[in-house]
Amino acid sequence: MAHIDPPACTRVVLVLVGVPGSGKSHFCSRICAQSDESEQPCERICQDVLKTKQAVMSALTSTLTCGSRNMILVDRTHVDPAARADVVQTVRQWRRDDGGGEDGQPPTKKSKKASEKVRIVAVHLDMPRAVCEKRVVDRTEHEGHLQGGRAVGVVRAMYKKLYGDAAPTQPAA
Repeated sequence: MAHIDPPACTRVVLVLVGVPGSGKSHFCSRICAQSDESEQPCERICQDVLKTKQAVMSALTSTLTCGSRNMILVDRTHVDPAARADVVQTVRQWRRDDGGGEDGQPPTKKSKKASEKVRIVAVHLDMPRAVCEKRVVDRTEHEGHLQGGRAVGVVRAMYKKLYGDAAPTQPAA
């Protein structure tokens, strides 16, 4: 796995994009394990654990405010552009909330948040549907309890929403 090293004074918000079973949570666990070894603090914010989009956005705001994490991984499917836009909007709102701006207006003074670099990067885990279906059927003790045969319908619905008719067909290497 490639080493991700955020530039100095830059925080990175990774927005994971992929259907259930595509490997988002596994990717996060590998990145966070690597960050533990490199002393680059990492935080995983997972909708399977927090249950709602609102709880995820609140956790994102809190983690940004805390300031102790260089890398924040937002582990949700984000299968449509609006879901990804929620993350961008949350980061923008967090930056506006410090510095004297009122009613959503830009800050009236230069705040630490306004000058802090927060890079938002989308990571799309592009896996064939059959691979994702097999993974959700085979997994046990999933955080969001999306496992077994009933999960296949969820994978198919989200796959159609994310890819439409342009879905990847080759198995992952």
